[in-house]
Order: sequence, then C-alpha cells, then structure tokens
Amino acid sequence: MQAIVFAKNRNLKQLIVDFSINDGEFIFYRYDIDAFKLIDKKGLIQVIEKPEMYITTQRIIFSKQIDIISIYFDNLESFSFINDNQEVK
Repeated sequence: MQAIVFAKNRNLKQLIVDFSINDGEFIFYRYDIDAFKLIDKKGLIQVIEKPEMYITTQRIIFSKQIDIISIYFDNLESFSFINDNQEVK
C-alpha cells in the first residue's frame, strides 16, 4: 500500500504485459505474491501459487504462465491480505 501512495505523487509509466487488456485500460502496478486464493459465490476455491499481481485501472489480474484470473473492481464483494499469517481486511 505504501508503494501505491508513493506512486500517486509521481508520473506513472504504463507497464507492458503479455496478455490482452481492454480499450482504455492501463496497468501501472505489478507485484510478486506468495499465493492467491479465490472463493466464488458457490464456495469453489481456486488457488495460484507464486503469481504476479497486476493492478489496472479496471481490475486486478493474477497471472502465472497461462493461468490468469481477472477480477473487475465492480465484481469485488470482499477481500483480505494475509501478511506473515496475519490477515488484514
């Protein structure tokens, strides 16, 4: 989060990625994370270990080789970050 606050005060450079993005969508942030777990409304769990996380102007994208999970901000109901086994909501 500190990186996002810092970036608000400087000119951002759009990142180049190897997957398609929507017209008018821009990617400014990329992070390496340990794991991503998605639980949908039906209770199905999808896990990606060691993905790259991209934050765009429209969505959050989790990517590892050919596995890509794209979540539009409008579709998010809740989320939490777990850092060193401490959950942050």
